[in-house]
Amino acid sequence: MENSPSAIGPAAWLNGCLCFELNKLELAEDSYRVMFQSRALWNYLAGFGSGIGKARICQIQGEFDEAQRLIDEIQAETLRLKHDEYLEILAVFQAYQWHQLEDFGASYRWATQYQPNLKKDPILIFEPPGHWWARIMLDLGTEAEKTAVLTYLQTNLAILQSTQFNQRKIQLLAQIAAAQVVLGDESSARESLRTAV
Repeated sequence: MENSPSAIGPAAWLNGCLCFELNKLELAEDSYRVMFQSRALWNYLAGFGSGIGKARICQIQGEFDEAQRLIDEIQAETLRLKHDEYLEILAVFQAYQWHQLEDFGASYRWATQYQPNLKKDPILIFEPPGHWWARIMLDLGTEAEKTAVLTYLQTNLAILQSTQFNQRKIQLLAQIAAAQVVLGDESSARESLRTAV
């Protein structure tokens, strides 16, 4: 891959995203590594996304120390290059790292301060930040906070109905069903899952 034409950088990032979605994590990690190691040559989003991709794979594989090292490295670089618009996305992955490590106090503090914004949810960075917020709030939030999560997810789904992001719609329907179960509406949850299928 390293000897391919110059377009390989962003292409490697997109290939990593595809392999990640297909659960081909070794291939995804290889593509992300190519992009991340040469990120100074490409646009910042591709390098940032590749670093986050590597961190997500580490989280999935239980390599939390390496995931944290990557998050810290990406944060330092993001601050150095003054790409402040990406710090909020990075904070989401940090919060989910805390949540996976059962530092629920830290993840809940982040969730209570986070304001989900559908207009700012990116398409190509795995799940949007608001979806991670929803997961944490459904685990730890008050009833009012869980109701707010359901409203956010349903609004997000309504926006996506005019697009072809079918995988994202399925993810949303599954999360909506989870929220409905948590809120005691199992009938609606079954209907959401039937729609997803």
